[in-house]
Amino acid sequence: MSDKPQGQNIPFHLALTLLGIALIVFLGFHLRYNSQFLLQIAIFGVLAVTAEQWQIKLPRQGVVTVADAVYYACIIIFASPSEGSSLLSGAAKTAFVILLGTTLRRVLIRQKWYIVASNAAQAVVPFSIGALFYGYFAAGPLFFPPIESFSWNPSILIPYSTHIVRNLAILVMTAGFCFFLNSAVVSFGKAIQQGLSFGEVWYINNNTIKINMLMLSPLGLMMAVLYQIEPLSLLLLIPPLVVMYRSIKSYTDLLEEAKATIEALAAAVDKRNEYTFQHSEKVATLAADIGRELKLKEFEVEKIKSACRIHDLGKVSVPDRILKKPGPLTEEEFRTVKQHPSVGAEVSGHLTLCQDEAELIRYHHERYDGTGYPEGRAGEAIPLGSRIISVADAFDAMTKERPYRKSLGVEEALRRIEGGKGTQFDPKVVEAFTAVMKKQGTWKKPESDTAGRAS
Repeated sequence: MSDKPQGQNIPFHLALTLLGIALIVFLGFHLRYNSQFLLQIAIFGVLAVTAEQWQIKLPRQGVVTVADAVYYACIIIFASPSEGSSLLSGAAKTAFVILLGTTLRRVLIRQKWYIVASNAAQAVVPFSIGALFYGYFAAGPLFFPPIESFSWNPSILIPYSTHIVRNLAILVMTAGFCFFLNSAVVSFGKAIQQGLSFGEVWYINNNTIKINMLMLSPLGLMMAVLYQIEPLSLLLLIPPLVVMYRSIKSYTDLLEEAKATIEALAAAVDKRNEYTFQHSEKVATLAADIGRELKLKEFEVEKIKSACRIHDLGKVSVPDRILKKPGPLTEEEFRTVKQHPSVGAEVSGHLTLCQDEAELIRYHHERYDGTGYPEGRAGEAIPLGSRIISVADAFDAMTKERPYRKSLGVEEALRRIEGGKGTQFDPKVVEAFTAVMKKQGTWKKPESDTAGRAS
């Protein structure tokens, strides 16, 4: 998050912060300050402050913090009727731990006060409401009778099992409620700041909910169980938490590094030929503008940009004598060149982060009339992203020199793009491309609509 909320995002953060403050003040009046409270805050405060240091940025955006497991455990323990305290008291303890966990690190590194307050509110509001939700619907303590006095006696086993099933169902609903609300608050704030729709940002960030539900929720439940057996045993979880964090972070870092390596390899392919230097980046910029002109969602635009950066990766399999040949290609040489979309898709498809892009790469040399390669797809059977890349790729290629010809110039390239509408290119993509060129002050009306096609 930036050091300062931007533009219209300020009212949102201010409203969220005020809501968080109001909630904390209200719940604060219901706290019971005693030795048990101090012990609980000491244990969970240490866990929360420690876990807040462990934030993992997901490859497709969104951040997951291990501290969410601690906050979920607080809900189960403090809001449970087994605590013998009021519903509001349990929610107050949860809010107090969250406030401690989310603010201490940021205060120590001297973040701006409004960033500290806004980040605290993003966690305090959903998890405190989650504590109220769980406390209201939970059927007595998490385990009944206490877990250490469990018996296989049917008179105990049947009600015990029923009780656990009901509470576990409520726990799942509480986890979904908390993480859904937390993600919704964050997504709404980012949507305002970035000028995107809520749905777009929500789609990008939905991986955080999956990880929280599948990994952090069970971890929070395990914390609650250990606390019921022996409160201080929770401190023994710190080493395995560190190991889990390191493992997940190493995995996400590996994915990012692998993708960066693929992009670097694709850039190296561009550099093999002086005529294609930075070609992929230029295609990515133009394709993104076309995608936005077509009103695609931002995550779809980002996927197309990512595919553009590695769309010629398959040319690593094409010998230099063909790529740099100053004259026309033979039929056999052209067959070799035509393999590069499939090779690029095959290579990138092995990487988890590039599997969506692989499909766009495979079909970016298909033609709208079905005479392209590698499969001869036509019309809507060609992915829209591929159709966009096709136009952007052709325009940049035609306006740059090649070993076998001089640059055609912008006017001739525009004429050929227009002339290829409905045959080589998707008409609606060409219209979007034309609109982009007009906005850039580049477009001039072609003298003839029957001009030659892009090469």
